[in-house]
Amino acid sequence: MKFIWILLISLIAFPEMNAQVIERNLSQEKWTFHEMNKDSTYPAMVPGNIHRDLQRNKIIQDPFYSNEEKKLVWIEDKIWIYETNFTISSKELEYPQIDLLFEGLDTYTDIFLNDRKLSSTENMFRSWEYSVKKKLKAGNNKLKIIFRSAVTEGRDKASASKLKLPGGEGVYSRKSPYHFGWDWGPRLVTCGIYKPVKLRLWQTVTSENIQIIQQSLNNDSASLLFKITAKGSLKGITARVQIAETGQDESFSLHSLNTAELPIVISNPQKWWCRGMGKQNLYHASVDLLEKGKLIESKKITFGLRTIEWIREKDRNGKTFFLKLNGMPVFAKGANMIPPEYFLTDIRKEQYDSLLQTVCDANMNMLRIWGGGAYENDIFYEKCDSLGILVWQDFMFACGLYPADSTFIQNVREEVKEQVKRLRNHPSISLWCGNNEIEEGWFNWGWQKEFKYSSIDSALLWKDYNSIFHQVIPDILKAEDPSRYYHASSPTHGWGRKESILEDDIHYWAVWWGMQPFENYRKGTGRFVSEYGFQSIPDAFSLIRCMPENEFNLNSVAMKNHQKHPIGFEIIGQYLSQYYPKTNIIDYLIYHSQLLQAEAMKIAIEAHRSKKPYCMGSLYWQLNDCWPAISWSSLDYYGKKKAAHYSIKKAFDTVMIAVEQRPDSLLIWLNSDDLSDRKGYLIGDLWNFKGIVFISDTTAITLKKDSSQLARIITSDFFKELNMDSAFTCMRFRFVEVDENEIPVKEVTRTHYFKNPKELKLEKPSIRIEYTSTPNTFRVRNKNNLAMSIRLRAENAEFSENYFDLMPDESKIIRILNSSKDYEAEEIEIMSLFETF
Repeated sequence: MKFIWILLISLIAFPEMNAQVIERNLSQEKWTFHEMNKDSTYPAMVPGNIHRDLQRNKIIQDPFYSNEEKKLVWIEDKIWIYETNFTISSKELEYPQIDLLFEGLDTYTDIFLNDRKLSSTENMFRSWEYSVKKKLKAGNNKLKIIFRSAVTEGRDKASASKLKLPGGEGVYSRKSPYHFGWDWGPRLVTCGIYKPVKLRLWQTVTSENIQIIQQSLNNDSASLLFKITAKGSLKGITARVQIAETGQDESFSLHSLNTAELPIVISNPQKWWCRGMGKQNLYHASVDLLEKGKLIESKKITFGLRTIEWIREKDRNGKTFFLKLNGMPVFAKGANMIPPEYFLTDIRKEQYDSLLQTVCDANMNMLRIWGGGAYENDIFYEKCDSLGILVWQDFMFACGLYPADSTFIQNVREEVKEQVKRLRNHPSISLWCGNNEIEEGWFNWGWQKEFKYSSIDSALLWKDYNSIFHQVIPDILKAEDPSRYYHASSPTHGWGRKESILEDDIHYWAVWWGMQPFENYRKGTGRFVSEYGFQSIPDAFSLIRCMPENEFNLNSVAMKNHQKHPIGFEIIGQYLSQYYPKTNIIDYLIYHSQLLQAEAMKIAIEAHRSKKPYCMGSLYWQLNDCWPAISWSSLDYYGKKKAAHYSIKKAFDTVMIAVEQRPDSLLIWLNSDDLSDRKGYLIGDLWNFKGIVFISDTTAITLKKDSSQLARIITSDFFKELNMDSAFTCMRFRFVEVDENEIPVKEVTRTHYFKNPKELKLEKPSIRIEYTSTPNTFRVRNKNNLAMSIRLRAENAEFSENYFDLMPDESKIIRILNSSKDYEAEEIEIMSLFETF
């Protein structure tokens, strides 16, 4: 038995030496780290980063807890060294080619192999590959990586620069901008080997990249080119392409040196669609390289067939900006996404699964990968492909000006080329965007005045900007991915300029930054709203995980540390004073802030969708957090849904009712993203808070496919005649869809209150939980008086619905989504808005 185990271990450690291409994962070796000029060494985790390694070795506390972040500034100024030893056998050294591959190093490094310098790196968004056969020896080999301080490097480059650049030391480094601090995240300038380290051993040839070029697509056929780029010679090699879904098995004799194009035709192609428009049909291909019938290498590729166009055409209002998928217009519903974890190596596949499923459940079809974060892992894009989530992909530049010297430009050129090659086969990638808010910053944020640029300085800096975003990146895309649209900067115009609502995309921040009322979302609806948002405070169950309970107040050190916006609490407070009664109870304040955010998101999305097709996109800021924060997210760091997330889910539903209150009328809009007409009835009921219906009106209506239509206008005279108390009355609208036999099949509701919540005359409701026979399912029933904004809360529980209203004698079935535990009724907290009054 002992002999068998030894044999199995040796087979795992040393793959079949007859193979043409093999890889060894050096990340699995034993790594250590230490500070430069210090003797103490500690075990390290690779992939990993310095902060988590220090934490695992109990040198520092959790950087996210309380005010610990402020105590860890010293880490960013140090030089850190990572080392490992690995064994190479004589048999392995017989391979003609051996490459050392670093998939991701953060950021400035000097690499030594067997005490000889191999290279230096300065870009965390690139991989680094070196031929090392002649530098290896049979037996033990030593690999050492010195991580220089990104802060010191940035400051040195800034000092050497003739002009000071907006954005601080971070703009000089090709490192995640948010690592230097943002208005929703900490400053923890980390470093480390954050992606795997591998040895690749090969003999005659190995593929570097396989691109699938869609030359044509119609209902009858799809003409494709499988373009192989290889290291080594492809002469005398046979390429074999197998496609699982079609049963195709085609072989090609290759004659070129390092590129080959293999024509493939797929009959009766099944197109890939985003969510809500069709199936996410995917094809799975195997591309094998063979020499004299012997397999050299096999690569698996998943791809989808679809056409994507971004339509930017002049019209009577300005210029359109929307996406056509397979010839069909798409209203983009979604969010801006930041990295799911501050430390990228903390991200788990299960986290992506959960996050993206939540996106789907909230009726979204697009995510914007924001340019101040990081390019996501392969598994993220694969998941978007399979779920039908379109991706707006920024390159990693945000909110600052970048140098344009030849070294920096070449670094950017290689980064962009690598990322485009990595991602271009994904059908979910809908566009490339050069940067986040740099053009807006240049024209609207007063950089020229702040940094005292002369006209000559400004001309030079603008030339540098254009060289990166209007020359280098477009030229690479033209060569590597010419079929996708490139958007140089998001937004094209700032929200304070007239053009921002007439053409291209807009980041609308008049609400929040401009302190304007929520109703202004209707005035600020542009052609495609790619950013807008409002902050809220995470639930107490989340806060208690990142700070002591005695710090649960807005003036505590811990709470202030987790609110990175300089006047965030002040802005929340000013809006709260307009909508909700003042309170000193922190739980009520949290609850009010979340309801406030939910109301802002509801009004914004209704405004955007009501103006379809003038407006064709609504991406709110922001989906998620990368650490526990008071922020604009609808999902807090621990994945808990805020009130806004439930509001967003309803506002992004296929059919939506929007209500707009004007001084002289009430406008009711019906919006549908369905691709077929829906027949039904619009019902309007006028209630008082005791549950009495004063009047009910029913209108037969055909809701046109893919449309927004003004369904009803109710004038103020109508309400005056009723002599109603608007502080004790609400109106509920329902669209009841029926089938050909007039049987209801779906109902969508929207309740409208005529006053802000603090002005309503609420009375105490009577709410209780009734358990059903179905596991993890219960009924919430209200006996009397309107129960407004009912919050259900239990530790480690998420609910199918939350923050909802119940009229007297009304109930709702609720499911617990994420727990197998059977909760007792007393474990579920129930609160409505009345309690906070």
